Amino acid sequence: MGHGRALGLLALAVTTAACQLSTGTPAAQRADTTGSAMVTASVPMPPIASVVLSPNIDDRKSPTPTCIVLHHTAATADANATAKFFASPKAKVSAHFVVDRTGYIVRCVQDAKMAHHAGVSQFQGMTDVNQFSLGIEIANVGDHVEPYPPAQVAAVVKLTAALASKYRIPVSNVTRHRDIAMPAGRKQDTSDTLDLSYVHKAVQAMLKGTAPEAYTPTMTLAGYDPRHQDYRVQAGDSLAEIADTAYDTPAMAEAILRLNPRTALQAGATLRMPTDYPY
Repeated sequence: MGHGRALGLLALAVTTAACQLSTGTPAAQRADTTGSAMVTASVPMPPIASVVLSPNIDDRKSPTPTCIVLHHTAATADANATAKFFASPKAKVSAHFVVDRTGYIVRCVQDAKMAHHAGVSQFQGMTDVNQFSLGIEIANVGDHVEPYPPAQVAAVVKLTAALASKYRIPVSNVTRHRDIAMPAGRKQDTSDTLDLSYVHKAVQAMLKGTAPEAYTPTMTLAGYDPRHQDYRVQAGDSLAEIADTAYDTPAMAEAILRLNPRTALQAGATLRMPTDYPY
C-alpha cells in the first residue's frame, strides 16, 4: 500500500471518529468500564408511589452519587410508615427511598441531598459513605427469617438498576449496610434472606437490556410471627447503642425501654424489641 493512500485512509478514519465524538454516542450504547460490571443500557425509573420528604438531610460535597447502599427497616411497618418516621426530626435518620413488601416505592430524600443512612462507614477505602451514596431501605424486620417477597425484590432491582444507569454506578458499587459499617460486624442489614448475589445479577441483566431471572424467596416455618423480636444484651451495651445498632437511630431507645420497664440492662438479659415506630 502506498504512503499516500495509507495517509488518506488514516485521515478518513480520524475524521469519522471525530464526527462520532461530536454527535455523541447514545447513553444506552456507552459502556462504563469502572468497577467489576459495565453500565450499558438506559433503565427508566420505576413508578414512585409517593414523596414524603425527610428533614434529616444535609448537602453533599459532590452532587453525583457513586454508590448504592441497601438496608432493611428492622420493622413490620410498611413503607409509608417508615417514610412517616423519617419525616420526623426526632428520628435523625433517613434514606433516599423505601421499598414496601408489596413493591411500591416511597421517595424520602432527593438524590442530590445527603441522607442519614450509613452512619460510621467505609467503602473502598473512603469514609463518610453518606456523602457519596444513595440509601435504599427495604421493608423487612431483619431477623434473618422473614422472606423478601418477589414483588419487593423486583422493585429493588428495578430501582437499583435505574439509579445505576442514571449515575453510571457499576454493579460492584451496590453494597449492603453490613458490608460498610464500622467497626465491622456493627450492622446486620440487609438480613441473610436477601440474596445480594441475585440482586447484582438481576441489576446487571437490566443494565444489559435483558430480563432478570425469576427470584425465589426463602421459606419460613409455620407459626412464624415477625412481630416477636428479642435482643440478648451484651456486656457494655447501652439502650442508645442497642437502638442505633438495630434501627440506625438512638431515638428508638425510648421505645425499647417502654417494652422492657422492669428488665435490668445487664449482660445476658433478653429485651423485647419494638417492630414498629413510636411516632
